[in-house]
Amino acid sequence: MRPLPPLAYVAYGLATSFHETGAKMQPVTEIGRGRGKSYGKPGKHGGQIPYGRGDVQLTWDGNYETADDQLGLNGALLANFDLALDTDISARVMVRGMTEGWFAGDKVERHKFARYLPAKGTATAPKFTSARRIINGIDRAEVVAGYAMSFQAALVAGAGREAPSLRTGGFVAVDRQLRHHLDAIGRDGRAYRHGDRPRAGGV
Repeated sequence: MRPLPPLAYVAYGLATSFHETGAKMQPVTEIGRGRGKSYGKPGKHGGQIPYGRGDVQLTWDGNYETADDQLGLNGALLANFDLALDTDISARVMVRGMTEGWFAGDKVERHKFARYLPAKGTATAPKFTSARRIINGIDRAEVVAGYAMSFQAALVAGAGREAPSLRTGGFVAVDRQLRHHLDAIGRDGRAYRHGDRPRAGGV
């Protein structure tokens, strides 16, 4: 059996999907489809527009190229960007991308889970806040950190009862037991802070 990923990684992955998909927790297309954004125009792959798709809102031609190459899709994703909406592919993009630092980096190293979050035990709110750089700079960093703290608490509360079902080597879908705990701590809309709503538009 494949070992489960670190608790803090799971919590932040769930929080990222929750935020980037507008709380749907499933692959979606970006609101506005890139209209008015630098990447929101026909690109070099058949004129497709590389607007946000999937759990992490994959954007830019370069990121689609990286995903296609690293996942061994042999050009299939580049021929059809909408494959990023496939649940399996979307999960793999999110898990591999956040683990390996596909989306961003600096002079020190790539922005990835291991740079910001503990491999064992729970993470603090400041660590989750810093982890936003993995996906989208510091945009809504504290909001996403708040979601991560809620998911982490739910995962801890559910330990030893019914383990969460983890999708395709990752951690995007939430099972019934986890949903029960999330409801208890404000999953259904009450976790939003200061009236802010999740919005699409990530990497």
